[in-house]
Amino acid sequence: MPATEVSPALRRRLSDDARQLLLSALADDHGVDLNSLTLTERLQHFRGQIRVRVPALESALSLRIVVSNLCYLLRFPIDSINAEVCVFNKAGSLTAWITTSDGANVQLRTFLTSPTSPAAECKQITALIDVLELLDLFDVFRGALLALEKPGNPFASPRSLNRTYRATTDKNSYEFVVDGTTGCPLSVTQTSASATDTPALQLLVDEYLRFEGIIDVPAGIKSDVELMIDTAMTCFLQWSYDGQQVIMGIFDTIDKDNDGFISGDDIHDQLLAVGHSETQSSNIVLEMSRLLCDTADPAEEFGFYKFGGFWITMLADGFRVSDPANESQLLGAFQQLFLGC
Repeated sequence: MPATEVSPALRRRLSDDARQLLLSALADDHGVDLNSLTLTERLQHFRGQIRVRVPALESALSLRIVVSNLCYLLRFPIDSINAEVCVFNKAGSLTAWITTSDGANVQLRTFLTSPTSPAAECKQITALIDVLELLDLFDVFRGALLALEKPGNPFASPRSLNRTYRATTDKNSYEFVVDGTTGCPLSVTQTSASATDTPALQLLVDEYLRFEGIIDVPAGIKSDVELMIDTAMTCFLQWSYDGQQVIMGIFDTIDKDNDGFISGDDIHDQLLAVGHSETQSSNIVLEMSRLLCDTADPAEEFGFYKFGGFWITMLADGFRVSDPANESQLLGAFQQLFLGC
């Protein structure tokens, strides 16, 4: 490339390095004392470089990572086409895109299904996504909350050796290793709680920098949940007029102030009113808000499109979301859930 040009991948890397230098310069002389933070706080607010090892791979997979509370972004370069795959996970809702050599951001699903996309790279990306599905950072966070430090050598200086923490969740057992001097996380080893002692996954932290910020998704890129809602509403438009009116009527019943928007609180009240238990109603709204809303605030409002698309997806028979033949079954499921009949 001409000397005056910088590739998108290199530009992103330079931006990362500049940001790290800037954040270091803005910090106080000593920065944040990681040893004063809990293990969970260290893992839920950082950016850097990690390697992921799984039995299915001959070598470790190197990824850029940004973690902000319950959101994380993983970035993987595809050097052969000078592109980068990005996978953003927000409370379990995935958003995936690829930044191409010209700097454009394309929905990953669109790229993978395009006849013009290179077959070898598409196969490589698909294999990458399969590996990333094994990386459940939310369970790692749960493990960090439960972790207890393994006793070390009583004669060693408390900060002269790495410190080891262990925990077990419903899914996995974990061993966390932390640098005894800096407090930086070094590795996380995951072993299935129901399988053998063979590690199912190991995460190695090569670069670590504290991160207190917001992770942005490029404009026009949709999450898997948003794409499912679009598919479901395409199905809804093929329903009969009477069937559509039933769903709209249920929305209007929940929308007590008739402003065209409802919230998790409104749905919670409706579920209680038709006989669902407090526990069941709260759990339903919690899971819905986690996937559907921008925040965890149950007062956050959304319109009919999100409501209809989300619940058509959730109540559909298996994976037949886009099949209009599901109309009668879904109408019954909607009425049973929201009207108690």
